Amino acid sequence: MINSKLNISLYIKSLVFIYAVFIFLINIVVEKKQPSSEAFKFNIDATSNEEQVEELPILETNFATSGIVKAVHCSSAIELDDTKIRAFWYGGTREGSGDVDIFTSVFNIKTNIWTPDASLVTKFKAEKDLNRYVKKLGNAVVVRDLKNRLWLFFVTVKFGGWSGSSINYIISEDEGNSWSKIKRLITSPFLNISTLVKGRPFLYEDGSIGLPVYHELLGKFPELLKISEEGKVLYKKRLTWGRKTLSPEVLPVTEKMAFCYLRYTGRQERFIYYLQTFDGGLTWSRPKKTDLLNHNSAFSCLKTKDDLILKALNYSDKERDDLTLVVSKDLGKTWKKVFVFEQEKTLKYGTKHEFSYPWILQMKKGDFHLFYTWRRKHIKHIYFNELWLESML
Repeated sequence: MINSKLNISLYIKSLVFIYAVFIFLINIVVEKKQPSSEAFKFNIDATSNEEQVEELPILETNFATSGIVKAVHCSSAIELDDTKIRAFWYGGTREGSGDVDIFTSVFNIKTNIWTPDASLVTKFKAEKDLNRYVKKLGNAVVVRDLKNRLWLFFVTVKFGGWSGSSINYIISEDEGNSWSKIKRLITSPFLNISTLVKGRPFLYEDGSIGLPVYHELLGKFPELLKISEEGKVLYKKRLTWGRKTLSPEVLPVTEKMAFCYLRYTGRQERFIYYLQTFDGGLTWSRPKKTDLLNHNSAFSCLKTKDDLILKALNYSDKERDDLTLVVSKDLGKTWKKVFVFEQEKTLKYGTKHEFSYPWILQMKKGDFHLFYTWRRKHIKHIYFNELWLESML
């Protein structure tokens, strides 16, 4: 009996080792198939420089959700025009439940009103379009391409937990009023599983999409995908060789230079890490630790037209019970804590508060909109203008 258990254990360990070696080799092979370095130029879509007539700093709050489902999480949003924003999130009975849908709603800036929550993707629609079993839905992120189409990337799971995820996408050519059939993104020739999204997608100069993703099976590590306008993976780059970083946020600064900020999942050193590239993402520096506390939680960042870097995060090494805005004036060398949007201490045997998974957006005219999970019950929406931000610096 003991020998039988030892044999089974040895067999499982052998399979794990073979899988790890296979993934290592696949990454090397895929990276060797890289396009010309000329294809690796970030598209720096700076916000408009047209001046706004504003008299006072403004900070306003509301909820993007109406509470039609018990739990919601992981929002993203995109500007439709200078008067509307479309937001996305997933919701259902709880995270990972089979009744989770991906929802959307549109905010009218002039009237300050959100449209009713609308289910966009259901488990059953995903099964029908993909012609495969879907256990649950997860994280969704949005980007606008150079052809003015909206792409929504989101996660489906066929078996197991989030480590069994695959990435899918839908495209809209009419600002999200209608969408294409769901298609599966092929990120690996081996099972095509264990790839998730959370970070903001971005554009390359040639029209392709940069999609920060991460791997969770047998270790956690970030990757960067370069996706064609037809939805094909042109290139895949593993960003670190450790096993404890995920949820990459890539922040292009110039045509060739970008930062990549990483969530750290280890038990020690609860800080955000970062990498740099100077060749459009072909090669990256070794990860370094910032001085920004973070309790193994996703965050969001952007570079403003004034070259500030804004980051919304859980500025804590223990819980997700705060939501804070920090700003850097020197491209990430130093950071200043400028405002705490939420802070409610989690009691050891009491209610656990959660304010997490932010998404920060700057409109072309300069105003900012912040979205985040509020106690898993709502997606909270905060609007602030440039004058308010200046008053905090």
